[in-house]
Amino acid sequence: MSPWAHNSPSQHLPQSLYELSSRLAAPGSRSLTLERYSSSSHHIQVSRGTVTFSERSDGTSREGTHRRPSGMVTPARAPLHSDYYKPSKVRSSAGDRKLRALPPEILIQVFEMLFDDHNSALLSKEQALRALNRSIQMLSRCCLVSRLWYSAARGVLYTRRLVLCNIKTARLLLRTLQGNTGSPYPVRHLCFCYQNPYDAVGEQTFAQIVTRIVSLCPELWCLEAEWGPLEFPFLASLPVFQSLQWLRVTSQYLDLLAPLLPHLPNLTRLNIIYLIADSSRPGREMRRIAPPTFRLKTLQLSQAELTLSQYQWLLASSSHSLEYLELQQLSRSADLLGRTIGRAVSSLHVKGPADSPRKGDPDLVDALPHFPKLKSLRVSGYGWQWQKLFYNIAADLRSLAVTYSRDAAEILVVALANPKWQPGLRTVTAFHYAGGGNEVGRSLDAQLEYACSKRAINLFRVPGGTIM
Repeated sequence: MSPWAHNSPSQHLPQSLYELSSRLAAPGSRSLTLERYSSSSHHIQVSRGTVTFSERSDGTSREGTHRRPSGMVTPARAPLHSDYYKPSKVRSSAGDRKLRALPPEILIQVFEMLFDDHNSALLSKEQALRALNRSIQMLSRCCLVSRLWYSAARGVLYTRRLVLCNIKTARLLLRTLQGNTGSPYPVRHLCFCYQNPYDAVGEQTFAQIVTRIVSLCPELWCLEAEWGPLEFPFLASLPVFQSLQWLRVTSQYLDLLAPLLPHLPNLTRLNIIYLIADSSRPGREMRRIAPPTFRLKTLQLSQAELTLSQYQWLLASSSHSLEYLELQQLSRSADLLGRTIGRAVSSLHVKGPADSPRKGDPDLVDALPHFPKLKSLRVSGYGWQWQKLFYNIAADLRSLAVTYSRDAAEILVVALANPKWQPGLRTVTAFHYAGGGNEVGRSLDAQLEYACSKRAINLFRVPGGTIM
C-alpha cells in the first residue's frame, strides 16, 4: 500500500517529484510556500521523517502526508531503484499538472536541496561523494519530467563545481557543450586536474580539450587548474568572461596562461601556486600579448619567480586596487613584486617556504620596506629573523599577528617597550599559543601581556592549529 493518503493531491505526483519528496524526508526542516496564481497555492513542509503537501482551491483544503515508517531505510540513503520509491498507480489529475508547472525559481530552490546531503560536515569524503552521485542521478531523472523541469534541473547541475580529471570526462563535457543548439549551458565553476602528470602526450591533449571547453563557457564565475597546464594560443578566439571573478591555478607557465588573462576584465581574486615564467616554446613572447586590465583585490602568490617586466605586465592594472596579499617562497623576486604593487597593499600575510613552512623567509623580510601603507600584517612560521622583520616594517600598523614562539615573544616585548615603534598598533594576535608551560614561559607570557596593556594594545591568544 502506498504511504500517501488516498485523499491527497500528492498521490498524483509524477515519479520524479515523488522520489524528490522522499529524498527531502531526511533530518532537518524546510518549508516553501508556492503561490503561482492568486486563486490557488501549494504548500510544501519538510521535517524529520515527514513530507507534507497541501493544496487550497475554491475554498477547500486538501492535505497529504508522507511518513517514513519505523525501521525503514532513510530515503536520502535508499537506492533510487528501491521499491520504496514506487509511486501509486493512479491517473494524472489537475493536481499533477499543477505540480509539473511550478514556477522555475521554486523548482530551482527545491532541486538545490538535493545537494544538502554531501555538504554535511558529519559525512566522510566517500559518503559525501556517494551522496553527490545520488543527487546527480535524481536531477537527471527530474530532467525527463518536462521541458520546464529539464531547464531548472540543468541549471542546478551545471552551476555546481565541475571537476575534470581525465581526457575521457573532458571529451564528454566538450561534446555536450558543442552539441548544444539552444541557450548555452550555465557552467559556472570549472576545475581541471590532470591525474597523470608524467604522461606528456596525454597532458598536452588534455590541455587542448580544456582550452576548447573554457571557450564555450562564457558565463564562468570561477576557474581552477591544478597540476595540468592551461595552454591558450596567441590568436585564440576567446569570449570576454565578464562574470569570472576568481582564478586559481597551480603549476602553470605564464606565457601559456597569458592569452587568457586579457579576457578577464572583472577578475578580483587570483591564486597562483608554482608559476613558471617561460615555457621555452618558440613564438611565445609576452610582448605580443596585451596586458590584462583586471583590478585585483586579493592576490595569493606562492613559489613564483618572475622578472620585473613580467610582474608589471601581470599586475600593473592592480597597482591601486589590491587590498590583500599573501606571499610564500618568491626568492629574490619578492623585492621586485614589492616595487610593483607594494604601495597599494593594506593587508599582508607572509609565510615560510612551502617545503618547510615552519621556517622563515629572509627574502620576504627584505621586501617589507616596499609596503608603506600596510594596516595589517600576519607572519606564519617560527624561524624568522624577528628583530630585522619588526624593524623592517615601514608602515604604521593597526594589527600584527605572529606564530607564537619564545624568540618572537622576547623580541616583540623589547620592540613594544619603545613607544616610537608602531605607535598606531591596536591589536596583537599570537597564533598557535601553547600556554605558559614552565616558569620561564609563564614569565615571558606575563611580560608580553604587560607590554601590550601598557600601550593599550589588545592581546589575543589563538591556541593549536596548523601552520598556515
